[in-house]
Amino acid sequence: MGRFVGVGLIGHGFMGRAHSLAWRNITLFTDSPLTPVLKAVAGRSEDALRGFAAKFGFERYYTDYRLMIKDPGIDIIDNVTKWSSLAIYGGVTSLCGDLAMGLLTQPC
Repeated sequence: MGRFVGVGLIGHGFMGRAHSLAWRNITLFTDSPLTPVLKAVAGRSEDALRGFAAKFGFERYYTDYRLMIKDPGIDIIDNVTKWSSLAIYGGVTSLCGDLAMGLLTQPC
């Protein structure tokens, strides 16, 4: 295990589930010096988020992604919504999908 990086996930539908599993298991498939920690998930439905966070091991959830991106414990935001794109949110890099996980497999 190397340095820990906090992951924030925007979206908790099918791709949110897939990416949560990928983040939890990426160190089994790579020699990355980084170890992701599932810090927070953001979405619209508090009831759905509460269950999602508990099921997939996120420490907390937000019903407003703008609050999540200000969370100092988050280093990477994985935006898996249909509107995802590469962007910078308040100094935190947001990467769509596989791009975020690909960074962990590259040497730092």
